[in-house]
Amino acid sequence: MVERVRIARRARQLKTGKIEPELNNPNAPVFASSTPVETRRSFKRETKEERFALLAVLVNDVLSHALARRAERKPFGLIKGRGWKNPEESIITEIPRDDPFEYVRTAMNITLEQALRERLDHWEELYTPEELIPEETQLKKIYQRAVQLSVFAEVTGLSSVEHRILLGIHTGTETIGGFIAILPEIYRQQTGSSPTAEILINNARSSFSFIMEHATMHGGRFNTAMDVFEIMDFDRRKFIPEMFCLTEVNGQYRTGLTPEAKKQIDEKFDRYTIDSPTIGCVAAVVNFGEGTVLERFWDWYLDIAQTIYERDFPKKT
Repeated sequence: MVERVRIARRARQLKTGKIEPELNNPNAPVFASSTPVETRRSFKRETKEERFALLAVLVNDVLSHALARRAERKPFGLIKGRGWKNPEESIITEIPRDDPFEYVRTAMNITLEQALRERLDHWEELYTPEELIPEETQLKKIYQRAVQLSVFAEVTGLSSVEHRILLGIHTGTETIGGFIAILPEIYRQQTGSSPTAEILINNARSSFSFIMEHATMHGGRFNTAMDVFEIMDFDRRKFIPEMFCLTEVNGQYRTGLTPEAKKQIDEKFDRYTIDSPTIGCVAAVVNFGEGTVLERFWDWYLDIAQTIYERDFPKKT
């Protein structure tokens, strides 16, 4: 928890320019394939706070860019892909009834990947600092420093900046999209009746704690939950409804894992050796004033889900 606080503070200071990225650090290590494993691990530990803070700023910038483009791509803010002669033709204006959440998951990945490419082009441009506003100059420096720290990917185990952000995008859409998609089936199985749109929307809103819990847990535990224990069936790209239960809190349904699912995850996770504090996803850790990236992304997804729920389910009983 203390490390998360430090990362959040450092990320906000980097974004506002209160501290400068450590470009051209004369003490930066030089690695080779012969560098001892422990030396590489030490480098990863020593730079962890800085790496996470830099990444938090860049991830926030990508989502902010996507949300800005959302206003230009009504009603959902989603696109079908790149390469359209007329950009307006790529805007999604209707979501099919056949497996709508799989369609949205794919479209959300495409939309965010495009936002990342556009920001990468912007970050990588050659620039003259005095020609840019300070915030843009700072962003480019932050990106340069993040690249410096990941340039030794093969010998340090660090991934490229682009790969790290893409991984976060895909994990976010798989987790949030899969969870929202399975809520109607969970309700049917556990109540014996069909849900209304109102029930599903309120259930989703009150179940954000499930998403937050998984976004802030240790990576090993997350992998155990999502992969080893098969909470998500990757062949079907769907969550398995039997792993979840409904509880009623203040008159609202909330969805979470069953006690048995949690127990089995705990048992399997005990096999991991944790050699560093748990940070979780930077999208859930840092709030730059408008909410965390995870909260803003969740709200966007929920707006789309509400449209689907209201179309495909009766509004009220």
